[in-house]
Amino acid sequence: MSLDFSGQNLAGANFSYADIQGANFTNAMLTDANLCGANLCGANLCGANLCGANLIDVYLRNAKINESTKIDSKWRLVWEIVNQGSEGQNLSGADLSGVNLCRVNLCRADLSDANLVGTDLYNADFSYANLSDANLSGANLSGADLINANLSGANLSGADLINANLAGADLINANLTGADLTDVNICNTNLRDVNLSTTNLSGIDFSYENLSGANLSDANLSDANLSNADLSDANLSDANLSDANLSNADFSYANLSDADLSGADLSDADLSGADLSYANLSDAQINEAREIDSKWYLVWEIISQGFEDQNLSGADLSYADLRNAYLIDANLIDANLSGAKINESTKIDSKWLMSSLGDCQSGI
Repeated sequence: MSLDFSGQNLAGANFSYADIQGANFTNAMLTDANLCGANLCGANLCGANLCGANLIDVYLRNAKINESTKIDSKWRLVWEIVNQGSEGQNLSGADLSGVNLCRVNLCRADLSDANLVGTDLYNADFSYANLSDANLSGANLSGADLINANLSGANLSGADLINANLAGADLINANLTGADLTDVNICNTNLRDVNLSTTNLSGIDFSYENLSGANLSDANLSDANLSNADLSDANLSDANLSDANLSNADFSYANLSDADLSGADLSDADLSGADLSYANLSDAQINEAREIDSKWYLVWEIISQGFEDQNLSGADLSYADLRNAYLIDANLIDANLSGAKINESTKIDSKWLMSSLGDCQSGI
């Protein structure tokens, strides 16, 4: 049996996260009541006074509201969206933060500059919607349909995008730092200049995607598929790219300083002009036809093949990661080891170590 609160004075009452679906609040006084997270599905709110009530994350599906219901404009708009749909509607700049819009139809809606911080958008339909410059920080977009949506400049930091469909979406200049992209579909997505720093992207498929100019610093891309991706001018400093598939990718002029490329497949990738200072190249796959500066190719050879008894006189090994390198009996006369990383596992004659110690990052 549904609860009957009709005509009652419930000002300031606490109904937070209560299951009161189908309850009768006709003409009830609910001013300043706490209804945060409450389930009001099918509830009768006709004539009720909800001014100042906390309706964050409240579920209003099939709730009854009429013209005499006193409710803040934000929540009346939420009720309209939930119960009437807003396909193609102009909601530009709307404040929809902290509301429950799960499974709503916002296909082709204009939500540019909208405030959707912390909003529950589970399984919502945003296909072809305009979300440019919208703030979706911390929003729940798991399972959401964002096919061909315009998310350029949007703030998606910390958002839950698990199983979301971003196929064909425009994410140019979007902020996705700390977002959960587990099992997300990003086929044919424009990720140019996107901010994915510190984000866990392990195992994600970025093959053939446009990530030029993207910020992927400190991102976890271990085991990711970036084959044939455009990462030109991207910032991958301190990124974890271990065991990633980077074949045929464009890393021209990318920042790969301090990146972990151990075990990565870099066959036929373009690394021309890339900054590989302190990059870990151990067990990386690089072929002779590579577009890579001769300095870093030499560093890779030293790390992967060793240079025992080899002539490295005059070689530029500055700022190279030479930890675990084998350089016993190598000729390092006039070699530049300034700033190179050398530790106790580096096999190098003490003669060269002592002569260059002041310029090396010893023990790092």
